[in-house]
Amino acid sequence: MAARLHELVRPHVSEQGQARSEPVNYPVSFSYASIKTQIFLHLVPAGFVAGSVMLLAATIAGNGPPIAFVILWFAVAAWLVCWFVLRIAYRLDVENGQLRWKLPFGRGGTVLVSDVVKFRQSKADVMGSMELIELRDHRPVLVFAHRGLRDFANALGMVREVAAAKAALTSPSSGSEPLPIDIGFQGLLSERVGVFSWFEVSRTSDGLP
Repeated sequence: MAARLHELVRPHVSEQGQARSEPVNYPVSFSYASIKTQIFLHLVPAGFVAGSVMLLAATIAGNGPPIAFVILWFAVAAWLVCWFVLRIAYRLDVENGQLRWKLPFGRGGTVLVSDVVKFRQSKADVMGSMELIELRDHRPVLVFAHRGLRDFANALGMVREVAAAKAALTSPSSGSEPLPIDIGFQGLLSERVGVFSWFEVSRTSDGLP
C-alpha cells in the first residue's frame, strides 16, 4: 500500500524536488487510527473519576485519607484527565492537503500539511511510545505510536513535499525540505507485533481502492 501511495504522489514532484507546472490535486487521502488508544483514552479518565469519588466517599465516612491528600489527588487527577482527553489524538486524517486529528472528547483540529514542521518522538517519553507532531503556529499534537503510524508519517511527508514544492512556485523562499521523521522504539516494534491500529488509504482521485 505504501508503494502504491508513493506512485500516486511522486509524479507531482519533479526530479529536482520542484512542483510540476500543472495543478496539484492531492490524488490520495489516508488515515491512521488506533482502537487501543481510543479505548485507553476513555478508560483512563473514567478510572480517575471513579477513584476520586470512592476516595472522597471514604474520607467523608471517616475511614479515608486526610482531606489534604484528597485535595491533592483531585488536582493531580484533573491535570492528568485534561492531558489525556485534550492533548492525545487517536485518529489522524489527511485529505485535500489538510491534516486533521481527533481527540476522545475534544474537538481536535485541522491544519494545512505544509504547516507540519516535524514528526518526532516525544522527549517526555523514554519508552518511545509517544510521537509528537510539531506544527507551525499551533500547539503540537500527541499520538501513541502503534502499527501504521510510520506509514502514515511517510505518506504525510510525501504530500507535504508536494504542497511545499507547489508553494515554492509562487514564493521561492518557502523551500521544500523533507519532513523530519523520527519514530521511537515502541513505534518500530509495533509495526511487527501491533494489533487494533492501522494505516489506510481511503480514497484516490483515479478511483483506486
